[in-house]
Amino acid sequence: MPLLRNKFPAVPPTPYAELRPQLRSGDVLLCSGTGIFSTLIQRATRSVWSHVGLIMRLDSIDRVMVLESLEPVGVRTVRLSKYLTNYNNDGRPYPGRLAVIRHQEIDALSAEAAGDRRCAAEMGNRSADLRIGRGEGGAEPPASPPQADAEIGAPFSFGPAEAPQALTALATAAVDRFGYPYDKEQIAIIAARIAAGRLRFSRKEREKLVRPDAYICSEYVALCFEEIGIEIPWDQKGFIAPADFACADCFELVGTL
Repeated sequence: MPLLRNKFPAVPPTPYAELRPQLRSGDVLLCSGTGIFSTLIQRATRSVWSHVGLIMRLDSIDRVMVLESLEPVGVRTVRLSKYLTNYNNDGRPYPGRLAVIRHQEIDALSAEAAGDRRCAAEMGNRSADLRIGRGEGGAEPPASPPQADAEIGAPFSFGPAEAPQALTALATAAVDRFGYPYDKEQIAIIAARIAAGRLRFSRKEREKLVRPDAYICSEYVALCFEEIGIEIPWDQKGFIAPADFACADCFELVGTL
């Protein structure tokens, strides 16, 4: 069920320690901020949503990251926990509210990844049985240790040996855009593009505002999804906005923070 354009979800926040194990690579972080640039986006889109980022799990180093395009920094990555404790390096959390949503295709890809791991684990157990002389007609193989089940059910991560091709492509598209800088001219262009959402620029005028090396937050995440064949629906007026992610039928709420 999609979120509302003009209202933050009326559900109590989930403690991060409880929500963190449920997060998956490919989830989307939606922000309802209170800053100046956030207010500009909210007014331009007539919504409560001001920012969007892509979540990626790095389980090998026990990190949950947010990949995002942020004014005026550009495309970067930060720990999700930083949003909750020290967003601007001043010891305070993000100035606003946070929600996490998940595309139905990411749900399917994560299930496929879990199935691949389960199949690999079963094949590994069978190989071990054959190596020690067990098999058809032999003694029953020993039960899998408890930790094997825990690993099979663990949240998906972008490991090179286990990630489905689509999720690998999503991660690659996101990482390859790291470090794109914003100068004053680019910030002005992005601000004009945001204004275009309300000023109803013509197609020709909007095309003049497009630069291949500069992204607002929602464009960055949408382009990453496009790399794996997922189109985020939007009204084609001005620019794709954070609210378009919130209102899309293909997303479901995971929780709020």
